[in-house]
Amino acid sequence: MASAAAVRWFEGLVPLLDGNDRGLVSLELGRIKSVSGDGHEAEQHFIDAIKDVGGEHLASAELGLARVLMNQGSTGSAFDLI
Repeated sequence: MASAAAVRWFEGLVPLLDGNDRGLVSLELGRIKSVSGDGHEAEQHFIDAIKDVGGEHLASAELGLARVLMNQGSTGSAFDLI
């Protein structure tokens, strides 16, 4: 699968990047993983993105994490982020 290969490539890229660039890749991986139904990996990617991104991307990472947590039934934690 091309998409699985692309995800693996981006996951390998994350440790090579710094700061905002690493956060942006983590944010995209979180989005991809959440759409593909892998909530636990999506959660970790969004947490990583929150640590590294700034500006308007921080809100996107927090919202992505909140959505994943809500889908996992952790509504209290999700509402704390919103």
